[in-house]
Amino acid sequence: MKKPVLLTPIQGHIVLYCKGHYEYENFFEGLKMIWAIRCGYDYQYTSKDSLTYIAMDMFEIIMLCKPERLQSIMENVHRGINESHLMSSNSKDFSPIEALIWQYRIILSNMQIKEKVKKNYKSLIKLPRSKKLLFNRILKGKGKYNDYELITK
Repeated sequence: MKKPVLLTPIQGHIVLYCKGHYEYENFFEGLKMIWAIRCGYDYQYTSKDSLTYIAMDMFEIIMLCKPERLQSIMENVHRGINESHLMSSNSKDFSPIEALIWQYRIILSNMQIKEKVKKNYKSLIKLPRSKKLLFNRILKGKGKYNDYELITK
């Protein structure tokens, strides 16, 4: 029997965010808020550069969990570049990095976490326990420096 994929705690929370366990009206700003806590700095100092690091982390999650999906991602990137904007028609107002993150979000949100084996469920990917109260506070802009320890362990 195959062992479940182990993600770092913050990677697990990013997957949970993509799957809608934590909500924020602007997906990208919410990611930047979570990333600021992950890095131990105030959200007000976050720039669009953080999206590059977020994209790399999301890519790493996909590489660990769903490497077979990378072919379709790259097909969408190539098609999008040829059409003067990246990805789907829904993302034409996105910057290129946002469009790529949006594609990663689609993959992560649809990723199967468990499978049914006889009468039980077997984990395919080990995720941390959801921390809705903590992440709701962070996503309301009230994250604290000490939250770093709560989301990375």
